[in-house]
Amino acid sequence: MRTPLTTPSPTARTRYLAGAASVLAAVAMLAGSVQMGTAAAAPASPASPAAGSSPVVGAPAVDPATWAPVLADDFNGTTVNTGVWQLFNAPTGQRHHVTRNVVEANGMVSLKTIVNPTTHAWTTAGMCACKATTQTYGRYDMRMRLSSGDSRAVALLWGANSWPPEMDFAEFGAGNRQQISQTVHYGTRAQNLMIHNFVTVDMRQWHTVTLEWSPGRVQYYLDGRPTGTVTSRNVPNVPMWLGLVTSNQKTAAPTQSVDFDIDGIAVYSYLGGSTPGAAAPAAPTTVGAVAGVGSAAVSWTASTAPASAPVTSYTVTAAPGGATATVTGTLGQPPATTATVGNLTPGTAYTFTVTATNRAGTSPASAPSSPVTVSGGSAAGPGPSFTTAPTPSIIRGVVGSTPTSSDVTASVRFAASGPSPVCSYRLQRSTAGGPWTDVQVLRGATSAKDPLPAAGSTVQYQAQATDCSDVQSAWTPGPALTYRLTPDTDRGVVYAGHWTAPRCAACLGGLVHRSSSRGDSVTVTLANAASFGVVATVGPQQGGVKVYVDGVFVANAATHAVVGRARQLVYLGTFATPGPHTVTVVNAGSPGHNTVDLDGVVSLG
Repeated sequence: MRTPLTTPSPTARTRYLAGAASVLAAVAMLAGSVQMGTAAAAPASPASPAAGSSPVVGAPAVDPATWAPVLADDFNGTTVNTGVWQLFNAPTGQRHHVTRNVVEANGMVSLKTIVNPTTHAWTTAGMCACKATTQTYGRYDMRMRLSSGDSRAVALLWGANSWPPEMDFAEFGAGNRQQISQTVHYGTRAQNLMIHNFVTVDMRQWHTVTLEWSPGRVQYYLDGRPTGTVTSRNVPNVPMWLGLVTSNQKTAAPTQSVDFDIDGIAVYSYLGGSTPGAAAPAAPTTVGAVAGVGSAAVSWTASTAPASAPVTSYTVTAAPGGATATVTGTLGQPPATTATVGNLTPGTAYTFTVTATNRAGTSPASAPSSPVTVSGGSAAGPGPSFTTAPTPSIIRGVVGSTPTSSDVTASVRFAASGPSPVCSYRLQRSTAGGPWTDVQVLRGATSAKDPLPAAGSTVQYQAQATDCSDVQSAWTPGPALTYRLTPDTDRGVVYAGHWTAPRCAACLGGLVHRSSSRGDSVTVTLANAASFGVVATVGPQQGGVKVYVDGVFVANAATHAVVGRARQLVYLGTFATPGPHTVTVVNAGSPGHNTVDLDGVVSLG
């Protein structure tokens, strides 16, 4: 039988009891105390994604008439924001949640099930946004993956005042993570009635899971596609909060370390929205334009739309060139019917069309305005200028088994300043000199995460800044960098000591270079590299390595793990100056774990 969440007493506000469920074959209770952080309070206003999009990669489109942003976290820091997230701490028992098992690094947060090196007891992890996300109805986007093992994991909504209700929108039992279990719990504590939904998918890879919770309805999505719907009077209608938990089984200790990785989370509150099947708006009418300095002021007559699906935004598009401007309504208010389109070329005649969008879709384009010719000069004032051009560096990933397959991700950083504060950025990417495509940037963020192309490809980013006076900068390109893979078999790799080359089906090229002696080294020379990563196997017999750049020690890197995995990035580094540079990896010879399996080096530059 499930044990419910215990409501905290008013005199013990820094400690909470928390729980999570597993409902695959038998229902297992996961509970522990929440250790509240002492960091600054959560920001008053959450970061807002662009209209119609989620800050979480792969999530379905967001209808701003239905969902208002509450929380967005891409876990791009080095410590968990304890002003928003509370970490579970239960030092004994089956749950055995410990705060150190929640680690934010390399662009993600990881909830770990691992052995305590001192007590040799298995420990788990849990966290919740207990205060920030307590609400009745909402939407939850989460990009995640989970390594194989016999520990359990769950992302859930938990009743803020009692149990049930509970909604598990991504729950995993022991095994190789080939299925998501999704469950609505209702009824009484003794009954624990359930409505199940199951999705077959390999969750060892990155996927985005979405839950939309509205009156009498739960909608599940995977990677933006609907996977199940619950329509019932038993759908919860009381406040709930978001939690993430790993746990041991009741009957046995785990035998493998487990990582529950989350790349990004977005939470929205429910505004009411429109009814399913509502029609898209009609096209706006009577579009007019007035030329300005490098810009044009455009106005139009509002579209007609169903009362159940009002217009949420308008987008103006200039021809030629395709420059756009979008205006979005606020809660209870329709969007404006005027917009200024900037970044236009002086002396060029432009026409403008307008489309309207609601939750059901986007209207046809309006008839074009009469042409107007914008002037030059600087009456609008100077726009922002970039102080840091968009430049990527490797932050995480598993190297593909061939040069054409990769799950390596870069962090693209950029910054600009101007006469007034910068309010937003746009970021675009070009691969191998191809067309520019948009990369999603959180509002106010000065970095973005983006998957790197296949090894051997050149990638380049360009950014544009808009200040709080709606003045745009020119597009500013960063350097064109090539993502390279130098496998352990490359002729330029120099080995010193006692290295062998055993076969390894999961490794690059089908083999790996192995050292079992402290002090054995391998050196790789990288030309024109800006950042790099050391690729190795991790596992029970592995120990650790020392990394040197140009002969200078920079860091120790661990390769020991309970679960063996090939092609792992065990160390990531950057170079302060342009290359060439040498990277030397030395077997550190950890007692009892002295094997090093080197598989190569990746670089970006």
